[in-house]
Amino acid sequence: MSHTRKRWSVPTWMLFHGMAEKIDDKFYKENKDQVLEIIKIICDNLPCPYCRKNASKYIKNNMKNINTKEKFKHFLYVFHNDVNKKLKKKHFEKSILNKYKTINILTAYKWFNDKFYGEYIVSHDFNKWRRNMVKDKVTNFFKDNWKKMFK
Repeated sequence: MSHTRKRWSVPTWMLFHGMAEKIDDKFYKENKDQVLEIIKIICDNLPCPYCRKNASKYIKNNMKNINTKEKFKHFLYVFHNDVNKKLKKKHFEKSILNKYKTINILTAYKWFNDKFYGEYIVSHDFNKWRRNMVKDKVTNFFKDNWKKMFK
């Protein structure tokens, strides 16, 4: 993985998996469409055009019937391994998700926020501008729901 991609991809996966682990069950059940929309928006605006295209396609084809927190965690696990396969990286066992039980979700969110919205040389397609347009939507979602999401 390139250094540039690693700069934003690791914080993004940390946020996704951390969110899935730490999200309140009741909040997820009542707001799953909004939660999944945030995942979709982020993936539709990844800094790497190749990553963005593949992630958007994966989500379009696989983001169905994710109506429980456990299914959400499983979806992200399978999605992450699909990405790893494309990058010729090792397949992770499901037990790796245990590390997210102790994650500080606020720290993960701040790290994502710091790295995701930067400017990347690989992308000359106005994607930074697009990412900044969705930044408000993502930020407002977390701001409006944080206390209910992560009790």
